[in-house]
Amino acid sequence: MARLRRNPLPGLSRSPDDPDSVNDADEPMDPNTQDVWEFFVMPVAQQIQQRLQANALLPVFIVENPFPRYAKNLRSALANLCPALNTYQLDTRVTADFQDLVIRMAEQRAFGMILFCTSRNQLPREFLSLVRSDGYLSIPLMNAERLADYAGHRFPGADPSAITPAWALAIGPQELLCVNTLKAERDWLTGLRQLADQRTQVQSAGASIRLDDLHGVESAKRWARQLFNDLRLAMRGEIQWKEVDRGALFAGPPGTGKTTLARAIALDCGIPFTAVAPAKDWMIGNGLDECIQLMSATFAAARQQAPSILFVDEIDTLGNRDSFQGQNASWNTAFLNALLSELDGFDDRSQVIVIGATNYADNVDPALRRAGRLDRVIPISRPDVAALQAIYLAKLKPYAHAISPEALRSCASLSLGLTGADVELLVRGARRRARMDGNRAITADDLQGEIFRIPPQAVRNPLHGPQLARTAYHEAGHAVVALALPSLREHLQLASVVADDQGALGFVGIKNADHNQTRAELLDRICMVLAGRAAEALIFGEDEVSTGAGGYGSHNDLAVARRLAEAALGVYGFSAAHPNWHTTQPDEAEMKALVAAQYGRARALLDDQRALLVAVSEKLQAEHVLDRFALLALLEDKAE
Repeated sequence: MARLRRNPLPGLSRSPDDPDSVNDADEPMDPNTQDVWEFFVMPVAQQIQQRLQANALLPVFIVENPFPRYAKNLRSALANLCPALNTYQLDTRVTADFQDLVIRMAEQRAFGMILFCTSRNQLPREFLSLVRSDGYLSIPLMNAERLADYAGHRFPGADPSAITPAWALAIGPQELLCVNTLKAERDWLTGLRQLADQRTQVQSAGASIRLDDLHGVESAKRWARQLFNDLRLAMRGEIQWKEVDRGALFAGPPGTGKTTLARAIALDCGIPFTAVAPAKDWMIGNGLDECIQLMSATFAAARQQAPSILFVDEIDTLGNRDSFQGQNASWNTAFLNALLSELDGFDDRSQVIVIGATNYADNVDPALRRAGRLDRVIPISRPDVAALQAIYLAKLKPYAHAISPEALRSCASLSLGLTGADVELLVRGARRRARMDGNRAITADDLQGEIFRIPPQAVRNPLHGPQLARTAYHEAGHAVVALALPSLREHLQLASVVADDQGALGFVGIKNADHNQTRAELLDRICMVLAGRAAEALIFGEDEVSTGAGGYGSHNDLAVARRLAEAALGVYGFSAAHPNWHTTQPDEAEMKALVAAQYGRARALLDDQRALLVAVSEKLQAEHVLDRFALLALLEDKAE
């Protein structure tokens, strides 16, 4: 048997007891697990034997292992099956000495060897160029046919019909080791299926969603359809694989459906999909080497399933080398460099489309976005009103509901700024409300209650009598001033006299501005905030104004008006006495004067719009909740 008699080199490992030991085959294997390890490496051993019979010169084989946690066991099993070759485990860091040695060895063809690694990308390119094309092998992932063969080996005459390709792919050494203590065929198959389901339940969530089912991601869908066409042409041989996009980066806020979108692309393209998150799937190894091996195994598995899509969620958690500091800087840099090597890859990488996802594109290392890597950045924005309406409709589909298209549009308008994940949460809450109230159909009130977090008991026990009338005029005052001021009219969403979960008897929904505000716009907001108390004074008299605008909390009208005035005159530099001066302690007298002026302005606007104020109040007393469309309709009626 050929032996390598040298001092051990960094990057190359043999037996832990004797670095110069003959072969891993000399190590005894546990007979209770040996058949599992040999089963996984048997296809590789058979290919090696065939190549040795065809060529007298002992070649060098590179064997990729997609199961790095079981590298020693699998390597030993392969050494047992191929005793004519020395078998070595390649660690992730390769020294120059080792590189020179293996290049000389490959050139001389002095003896044969098997290099066991997680990914061939760990090897120097100079060495790879000396390995014969048939010297690259991979331990195959499980499939239904192989699993049926293994079942037949353990249970002669076993029925393979229960084994499906979908869950067979999820079976690895760990799953077989777990169930091999079971003696009955039925128990063995049931246990294996349960373990497979546990591994795939996260992957399969939403697996039936296709691109046409998604809304508000049109730019990403256009790219996906182009990718679909290119993949189809490449698989038919009409274009080369290098003409297909190799990667993309989805960038957008949390909850916008980046994972669902990537999975839908794979489903529409009809290719396998693998999703990983670095923090949960790669950074769990014991040290840098093992973490890199876990990452490389992900790529190796994706290559075995190629053409395939590999989705790397939260890729920005890997950091940016420009910002690495401290004792972990070298560790983080080494890991990121290993990932870049995988993304660069070799010829077989061209059939693996890697999609990264991030909430913050600027946090992703620039090297990851260079040509040939994740070079196409696709923004994933929050959905607009039309998309939100479609998302609501899709999420409501499994449930009985009594919501008209108009009411659904209103809910979508109220939800502007939310994500698809937010909508799913709101629909789930609406369903809970309906279930708790006699298991009835979901209504628009249920959805609006979730949007504004209205306690269910407040809907069942509404305000009435004088308290309802006073609250309705108070909220109508806010709404009418918002309707009267162009800077607020487009942001007005809803007026309600149903108590919310913060103790308010009613409220008016006004979206926050999505741009830098002017001084005039800030004053408009102060005016609107004070309009509730102004409406009470106008209708009931100054001595009959309630405490509804005040209180000890930070969300009451007077507290909000003060904060806005303080910001306008302080940090925003809108003080008339001290223009363009930033301060956190503006003049108290100037703040009081500003608030008084905006209260007087609100009173004057409401006096001018008294008919509209009365109409909105009466409508609120009758219906309790008015959306923006109902409020705008009242404005139009009074304008005629």
